[in-house]
Amino acid sequence: MPRIEGAEPRKLGFFAGLFVRLVYWFTRRKVGTTLTSMRVAAHHPRLLFGKSMMEAAALSSRLVDERLKTLTSVRVAMVAGCPH
Repeated sequence: MPRIEGAEPRKLGFFAGLFVRLVYWFTRRKVGTTLTSMRVAAHHPRLLFGKSMMEAAALSSRLVDERLKTLTSVRVAMVAGCPH
């Protein structure tokens, strides 16, 4: 359980809330759920934007095989102690 609760889009300003809703939607579409790290980063929309761009670039990269990207993702989650 995280020490910081995730940001609620309706409690943010209009544009920040709209951006956070969009990022949450894309995350649910790609991963199947809204990740806790995205929800915590949403407290600072600029940080969330940078994190989203980095994730999008990593997912769309064609220089590395998909199987290797998946294996790397699982390994990083194991090292970090992430349950997902």
